[in-house]
Amino acid sequence: MKLTKEHYILIALTTLGAIFRLYNLGRESLWLDEAATLMFVESGFFGMWEHFTTWEPNPPLFIWLTIPIVSIVKSEFTLRLIPAIAGIATVPAIYYLGKVWRNSTTGLVAASLLALSPLHIYYSQEARAYSLVTLFAVLMLYCFLTAMETKEYKWWAFTSVCAGLALWTHLYAGILIAAIYMYAFFDAWTNKDKLKRVLVSSVIFTWVVLPIILVGYHLAKIRIGGGAVFGIKGIYVITDLLWNFGNYTNWIAVIFVALACIGIYLIHLDDKKKSFFVIFVLAVVFGASVILSYSMPMVARYLLFLLPLFLLLVAESLNLVRDRRFQVIAVCSLLALSVPTFTIYYSGAYIKDDWRGFGSYLQHTTKDGDTVILIPGYLNLPLANYYNSSDDHTTMVLVSNMSDLTTGIVPGSTWVVVTPDVNAVPELRSVPTLLNEHGKPISRWVYSIDLYRF
Repeated sequence: MKLTKEHYILIALTTLGAIFRLYNLGRESLWLDEAATLMFVESGFFGMWEHFTTWEPNPPLFIWLTIPIVSIVKSEFTLRLIPAIAGIATVPAIYYLGKVWRNSTTGLVAASLLALSPLHIYYSQEARAYSLVTLFAVLMLYCFLTAMETKEYKWWAFTSVCAGLALWTHLYAGILIAAIYMYAFFDAWTNKDKLKRVLVSSVIFTWVVLPIILVGYHLAKIRIGGGAVFGIKGIYVITDLLWNFGNYTNWIAVIFVALACIGIYLIHLDDKKKSFFVIFVLAVVFGASVILSYSMPMVARYLLFLLPLFLLLVAESLNLVRDRRFQVIAVCSLLALSVPTFTIYYSGAYIKDDWRGFGSYLQHTTKDGDTVILIPGYLNLPLANYYNSSDDHTTMVLVSNMSDLTTGIVPGSTWVVVTPDVNAVPELRSVPTLLNEHGKPISRWVYSIDLYRF
């Protein structure tokens, strides 16, 4: 295949995206969720499946892909390598999605915006499944749009496989998948040939994800039944997500949302069917997320898979600019909006909780025979990677209720480590009051690790 100018630009954008995603990949210590990832990785292939079938609501694909890499070298870098690779691969993937969506120009603009998206870079450098499920979402949309245009069975099969991989990566992708198949059935309802293709794709998808359906339905019920013990609720699910899409800045978010709305309008003028598809998918995903936010924990990162679609709408708006030179200027102006965020992200300051630094501090602060209490007890997951109570000759107490806390305190030799995660455990919500009344605050470590002395 002969390389065109667009291909060379895409290679440059992918290289740039790779630099931003691999730079300082292992610099920061593992925070709580990443430490949980390490625990699952160390449990092995069968161990991770056992976790998933009993209590862990995240499907095992991401962990399974990470296990071989970490088995060679265990480090923060290797634990985050799959998310980084997935993030890099999404850059060319969104180009081809934009190309089938409109044209190569739209694809290149979307790829530019994604390559230098602070939000996407952040989750490409986190040892969780969000960047991987985003990649599969882009591939699913590409196959789906191609299937709708070509009417070929193979693209419907590819759609179902990519959808299956997305669900094997993160259960919340099920909402996007449901929205797409709902639209497909609606579109094909009066056409027997179309309906047959959609049904075949649905059957393939069902077989691909059957183990996930059998296990995940039960775990989803537990997750939803547990209530919204943390996170955001209602309309704030949407506003917080758009704030994230806007480089964590209100006025930038307003600009991007305005451009996305213009993009939807331009799509409507050119192809009403395609504009209905976009509005339908966004309405289903946002509507379901708002409703679910009242019965389960909800955070914006669950919806990261919408970022490529959002950037495609922003890229679409630039079709108003006919002159190619002014298009380049417009794209560069949008990319320049990321600079303030990058100055913070790459300034050398820590973005995640610094458990590595805190572990070292704790080791030099405690004395032999002291008691270290962790509230909640699962804070031991990240801390254990950087602090060993046996080597430090201290006693570690993991607290899950107030009784554990009161019995564990030994006046004069007790240190209490607490984070805002305590608010997610109903049995421990009175802990901050107790600490402020009876404990002596010693320090706050980056970002939210508080140390008290009794």
